[in-house]
Amino acid sequence: MKQTALMQLTESLEFGNRLLEWMKKSDQNGGENVFYQEFCLQEGWDRYSIWTLRQLYPDFNVLMQFAEEIQEVKLNKLALSTGKSTGASFLLKNLYGYGEKSTSESKPALFKRVINEQSINEASEVELREMVTYFTQEHN
Repeated sequence: MKQTALMQLTESLEFGNRLLEWMKKSDQNGGENVFYQEFCLQEGWDRYSIWTLRQLYPDFNVLMQFAEEIQEVKLNKLALSTGKSTGASFLLKNLYGYGEKSTSESKPALFKRVINEQSINEASEVELREMVTYFTQEHN
């Protein structure tokens, strides 16, 4: 039994290292290898198998976390490299909490809505920063 578990661990770590090497290379068309799931499927590893191995082997989970981080960086670079503002706008809104300023809502009304409709933990960093700034200035 231990032999089988050791073999499974060894195989999963070898797979994880091959995955990271694949992500560092370009694909056959000169583009980026972005989606780690593509490599997993090419190698015959489905989503459930990957999830199971991540639960069983912390070292394999670390390799997969690294692959996810590489994927995220590559996707961010691709979004910014289009030459259009839509990619940058998407990243700023969805990853960093920036958004269009609401002209139809006063600051106190916005804060009341945030507090009433969301818990403070769900408010974006920008909303929280605006609330702190507003209440620590002349409006206290």
